[in-house]
Amino acid sequence: MKKNKILYIFYMLLLANMVIAQDTPFSIMTSTSMYLNPACTGVINRDVKAGLIYRSQGSSIAKPYTTFGASAEMAYYHNKDKSNFFGFGINAFQHKEGLAAIKHTSANISASYTIGLSSSLSDFLTVGLQGGIAQRAMNLDNSLRWDSQWTGLKYDAKLTGEYFDIRNFNYYDFGAGVLYNKKISNQIKLNGGFSAYHIGGPKISMNEIPKGPSGALADKLHRKYTVHGSAEIFTSQNSITVLVPSFVYQQQRTQKNVMIGLDLRYLVGVDSKFTDYNKQTAISVGMSYRLKDALIPHVRMDYKEFTFYTSYDITVSKLSSANKSSGAYEFAMVWNIKTALSTKNKPRIFKFVN
Repeated sequence: MKKNKILYIFYMLLLANMVIAQDTPFSIMTSTSMYLNPACTGVINRDVKAGLIYRSQGSSIAKPYTTFGASAEMAYYHNKDKSNFFGFGINAFQHKEGLAAIKHTSANISASYTIGLSSSLSDFLTVGLQGGIAQRAMNLDNSLRWDSQWTGLKYDAKLTGEYFDIRNFNYYDFGAGVLYNKKISNQIKLNGGFSAYHIGGPKISMNEIPKGPSGALADKLHRKYTVHGSAEIFTSQNSITVLVPSFVYQQQRTQKNVMIGLDLRYLVGVDSKFTDYNKQTAISVGMSYRLKDALIPHVRMDYKEFTFYTSYDITVSKLSSANKSSGAYEFAMVWNIKTALSTKNKPRIFKFVN
């Protein structure tokens, strides 16, 4: 048991180091769509969408690594048939690794433009951009201690204590993406997208040493590429049962995040499947698999303008022997708001996968 605890604590320290250089994966992708792809901004089934998400990871032994996020987005239509529209959004996230008091806080603004590709309004193409500012901070005064005997130039056995030139710093970050939505029939809708984040490769080093011929050898936040897709498939023409398959592939340098999932959605209160989908009451249950990491059962509840999500990561990797297969849990809430803008023009015929 003691060996497992040591292994788990070592893993959490390694995770903390990875957080400095890489991004945190979420399990509930549909509630954090702007985090997934800037082109998702404003591609919603109401005028305004606001959401909150919370994730806690690694709470069985060490102090948990937590993430909290908030977002809001809107669609602005400038033609009567709502075939072309702008999307605007903001989001903010804070990631905290409690054991080492490492924080990453970011705030971003996003903008997109969607154009209808056919007169029947059955397919749409969206291009999105995102930019923001982030802060990384580390407070080791009352948390961790370890020896360091490297000056950056030579080994010195007399030295103890880890040295950091910088305990917190700010940097700018940018991303871009594209998204395609297609209605194949009244029973099948799908979408797919591609995004790239950290386009400028911002420097995120906590040290100004060691120095080489080009000055400070600083770490940088590597570009993250994402390919994703999902669909809504009614099992028959008049069915109230919907299959929702999805996949996400992300790569950030050598790190990969591959996740596939399938939800079964049951429409409890049916107003109209194809004209006012978001006003229905629906219950969804599903399972996702993050490759070589976790099984993720999840539940979703839609009630009028509100959507509630919860998920739990069950570790299936070698780490399961140390953390007893407990991984992370997430909670999310989304509020879909209809404003007076919707009454000025005719209702949108197309309903996006959500």
